This record gives sequence, C-alpha cells and structure tokens, in this order.
Amino acid sequence: DLRMPGLDGIQVLEKIKSRRPKTQVIIYSGFGSVEDQAEAMSKGAVDYLTKPFSSRELKARVEKVLENDGS
Repeated sequence: DLRMPGLDGIQVLEKIKSRRPKTQVIIYSGFGSVEDQAEAMSKGAVDYLTKPFSSRELKARVEKVLENDGS
C-alpha cells in the first residue's frame, strides 16, 4: 500500500527494486491518485490497483504479470 506507517509504499518499492530489480511489484492503495500511480510506475511497479478491488481482479492482474514475465 502507498500509505503505511514507517515506510510508505513507494519507499518499499524502491527497496525491493534496488535489492531485486527483476521482482514484479503490484502497488495498491485506498488513497490512489493519477500522480501516485505515475510515480509508482516510474519507480518500477508493474501495475497499480485502487481499493476496493475484488480478489478476482487481483488474481487477473497477477496472472497477467506472470504471463508477461514468461513464468
């Protein structure tokens, strides 16, 4: 999520990508904006969801990421 105590979602994304650049990250937030989405994607997120979302939608997004990754 983007808004978390301690590290925010963008900071977590940056840490993940610096340690494991090939890791595919999907960001989600209940406070999403176009600016937040653009920042997340520019920092390496492969997708962005705004809460609320269904488990079906999340599953479809994860499957799409995995298909595009060749896994």
